[in-house]
Amino acid sequence: SLLRAGLVSSMVLIAHYYGSKFHPSRLSAYAIAISMIINPIIIKSLAWQLSLASYGGIMFLSPILKEYFYGKSASYIGEMIIVAFSAQLFCLPITIYSFGELSVISILANILVTPIIPLVMALTFLGGISLKTTPVAFFCKKLLSLQVFVINRLSEIRWAIVPIGSGNPFIFALYLPIILFLVYLKNRTKYSFRPK
Repeated sequence: SLLRAGLVSSMVLIAHYYGSKFHPSRLSAYAIAISMIINPIIIKSLAWQLSLASYGGIMFLSPILKEYFYGKSASYIGEMIIVAFSAQLFCLPITIYSFGELSVISILANILVTPIIPLVMALTFLGGISLKTTPVAFFCKKLLSLQVFVINRLSEIRWAIVPIGSGNPFIFALYLPIILFLVYLKNRTKYSFRPK
């Protein structure tokens, strides 16, 4: 997941420096190709699969949902819910296949921990470039502990998990209605992914 994030961020920054933008599908294809050139067996990594799936949801579904519900501008809470839902939906078949369970409150968990993630990333970056990392690391650890605490508490709610069964490849057929949903919304909103 870190490899994917680093590749995508680097490509976006380089393109921005030269005054151009990537189409999300091209950016995803480059990230997948470069990742597999560096490490061909990465395709078996669950973390890598979920990272790409969530990225796909954020890049393809969330802007269309935002356009559909809010037009050009969305509230912070509304946008956060849309991003969490989009990432979760694109990861759903992979998580069910791998874990054999469906969480009915996973979106709530994502909404609760998502606002902390940018701050954790910023603190991690500061810790990497700072000579005095102790205070930065302390606050970063506290924030990560808070995330883990929230996730652990929510995971203890027994009725929130629906067992389905893992390892069934037919579960990936769920991507068909997800794609049809995406196409329907794109046609309704006339949203364009082409860089302006």
